[in-house]
Amino acid sequence: PFKDYVICYSVGKNSKYDDGDADQLVDILNKASVAFGVKFSEPGFITCDTQINSWKSEIEKDIAKNGKPQIIILYFQPFEEKFYGELKRYITCELKLPCQGIKRKTILKSKNPMSAASKIIIQMNQKIGGTAWEIIPSEASKYAYKKRTMYGALAISKGKKGFTLAFVGTLDSTFTKVFSYCKTGYKSKENIAEKDLEAMFMNWAKNYVIANQAGPELIMIYREGLSK
Repeated sequence: PFKDYVICYSVGKNSKYDDGDADQLVDILNKASVAFGVKFSEPGFITCDTQINSWKSEIEKDIAKNGKPQIIILYFQPFEEKFYGELKRYITCELKLPCQGIKRKTILKSKNPMSAASKIIIQMNQKIGGTAWEIIPSEASKYAYKKRTMYGALAISKGKKGFTLAFVGTLDSTFTKVFSYCKTGYKSKENIAEKDLEAMFMNWAKNYVIANQAGPELIMIYREGLSK
């Protein structure tokens, strides 16, 4: 449940919106959350002007007065959407808090605001430590589910800085916890050092043991279609 969250938005002479728009957002989130069994309590509200420094200072003042919230919702007007990158960096890296950016047009002008709100709720729930989905065992996959199984996927892609090695692997049987790894700068696919692959797989295995207090009985690794 969202018991302690705040919504930050701008008001004033340069703003086309008012407090009623924030109330409407809360109402839509509450209606959409019913399907997920998620509850939203009454939020805290942080109002600021339309300058990015005002957003930062008002958030700081609110935290100093009320303590750190569960998550901060940034409710943007169209011309404020450019603030998102810097505000996300500031909140997550400096304040060490999760945040969720929401465009007001997504809620106020969407043809299906409930659908948009549902996707937002899933994202917010994950950011505060919840689970978006889990795999339910079936008869078709009972062989793997009877064993402690690690599933991993490996990919190599080419970018401006060379080739990138990327990997993600599960840490539990319901696919709700994962280990991820990424390293870039390789000159070619063949240039990827064996020690990098070994370190990646070893760290994955160590994290699996920590999460399950036991080693795996079955390991399955998928990879993209490589030439070798």
